[in-house]
Amino acid sequence: MNTTLMFSKQSDSWSTPQAFFDALNAEFMFKVDLAASAENAKCVNWFGPGSRTEDALGVNWPTDGALWLNPPYSQCREFMAKAAT
Repeated sequence: MNTTLMFSKQSDSWSTPQAFFDALNAEFMFKVDLAASAENAKCVNWFGPGSRTEDALGVNWPTDGALWLNPPYSQCREFMAKAAT
Protein backbone atom coordinates (compact mmCIF):
# COMPACT_ATOMS: atom_id res chain seq x y z
CA MET A 1 0.00 0.00 0.00
CA ASN A 2 1.33 3.43 -0.92
CA THR A 3 0.83 5.58 2.18
CA THR A 4 2.70 8.65 0.95
CA LEU A 5 -0.46 10.66 0.33
CA MET A 6 -2.27 9.31 3.38
CA PHE A 7 0.38 10.76 5.65
CA SER A 8 0.68 14.05 3.83
CA LYS A 9 -1.28 17.17 4.68
CA GLN A 10 -2.48 17.60 1.10
CA SER A 11 -6.04 16.63 1.98
CA ASP A 12 -8.32 16.42 5.00
CA SER A 13 -10.66 13.94 3.40
CA TRP A 14 -8.83 10.64 3.97
CA SER A 15 -11.19 8.01 5.23
CA THR A 16 -10.43 5.27 7.73
CA PRO A 17 -10.13 1.91 5.93
CA GLN A 18 -13.50 0.19 6.25
CA ALA A 19 -12.12 -3.15 7.50
CA PHE A 20 -10.24 -1.39 10.31
CA PHE A 21 -13.32 0.56 11.34
CA ASP A 22 -15.53 -2.54 11.14
CA ALA A 23 -13.24 -4.47 13.48
CA LEU A 24 -13.32 -1.71 16.09
CA ASN A 25 -17.01 -1.02 15.61
CA ALA A 26 -17.83 -4.69 16.28
CA GLU A 27 -16.42 -4.20 19.78
CA PHE A 28 -17.36 -0.60 20.59
CA MET A 29 -20.51 0.05 18.50
CA PHE A 30 -19.78 3.70 17.74
CA LYS A 31 -22.74 6.08 17.88
CA VAL A 32 -21.34 9.16 16.13
CA ASP A 33 -18.52 9.90 13.70
CA LEU A 34 -17.21 13.20 15.02
CA ALA A 35 -15.24 14.38 11.98
CA ALA A 36 -16.80 13.23 8.74
CA SER A 37 -18.33 14.22 5.46
CA ALA A 38 -21.24 12.72 3.56
CA GLU A 39 -18.73 10.77 1.47
CA ASN A 40 -16.69 9.24 4.29
CA ALA A 41 -18.96 9.03 7.36
CA LYS A 42 -18.56 5.74 9.22
CA CYS A 43 -21.69 6.08 11.36
CA VAL A 44 -25.30 6.92 10.55
CA ASN A 45 -24.93 9.94 12.84
CA TRP A 46 -21.99 12.17 12.00
CA PHE A 47 -20.68 15.69 12.49
CA GLY A 48 -19.09 17.67 9.69
CA PRO A 49 -19.77 19.64 6.52
CA GLY A 50 -23.17 18.75 5.12
CA SER A 51 -24.57 17.39 8.40
CA ARG A 52 -26.89 19.05 10.90
CA THR A 53 -23.83 19.57 13.09
CA GLU A 54 -21.26 21.06 10.74
CA ASP A 55 -18.82 22.27 13.41
CA ALA A 56 -17.94 19.37 15.70
CA LEU A 57 -15.52 21.54 17.64
CA GLY A 58 -18.24 24.07 18.48
CA VAL A 59 -20.73 21.69 20.10
CA ASN A 60 -20.83 19.36 23.08
CA TRP A 61 -20.14 15.77 22.11
CA PRO A 62 -22.49 13.03 23.26
CA THR A 63 -21.44 11.28 26.46
CA ASP A 64 -23.67 8.21 26.22
CA GLY A 65 -21.72 5.78 24.09
CA ALA A 66 -18.59 5.31 22.02
CA LEU A 67 -17.65 8.00 19.51
CA TRP A 68 -15.53 7.54 16.39
CA LEU A 69 -12.91 10.17 15.57
CA ASN A 70 -10.49 10.30 12.68
CA PRO A 71 -9.71 14.03 12.80
CA PRO A 72 -8.83 16.10 9.76
CA TYR A 73 -5.07 16.60 9.58
CA SER A 74 -5.46 20.38 9.47
CA GLN A 75 -7.24 20.37 12.85
CA CYS A 76 -5.75 17.35 14.56
CA ARG A 77 -4.55 19.27 17.62
CA GLU A 78 -7.91 20.96 18.10
CA PHE A 79 -9.84 17.68 17.90
CA MET A 80 -7.41 15.89 20.23
CA ALA A 81 -7.68 18.73 22.77
CA LYS A 82 -11.48 18.55 22.68
CA ALA A 83 -11.42 14.75 22.97
CA ALA A 84 -9.16 15.02 26.00
CA THR A 85 -11.63 17.28 27.78
